[in-house]
Amino acid sequence: YILTHPRTEYLTTIEQNPDVINVFFKLNPDGYAKHKIIFGNGIDYLIATEETFDFIFLDFYSLIDEDTLPEIALAVRLAKLKLNKEGKIVAWFDPFTPEEFALSFFSLFEED
Repeated sequence: YILTHPRTEYLTTIEQNPDVINVFFKLNPDGYAKHKIIFGNGIDYLIATEETFDFIFLDFYSLIDEDTLPEIALAVRLAKLKLNKEGKIVAWFDPFTPEEFALSFFSLFEED
């Protein structure tokens, strides 16, 4: 979907599941010229890259709870440092997340 947007210059995907990458290339044997897929950990990538982005989508966790919130919070802090001036962060949210964790999760995205 993101690649169909006329203003999208390129898409960088950081994926830690090799099966996801393999399925992508099976479905798209030629890949996409505007789509770079990197096998790795998104947090490590955010720490190492000097690139900045207009849009960062976080989707590396399967639920939101006391165990995953610290890592999500770290990813959000790092992502904020890598955004262009008008950049946006979006993150996957499980609608069945208990309210106490949902409130903490959404507070991560408030403006500083």
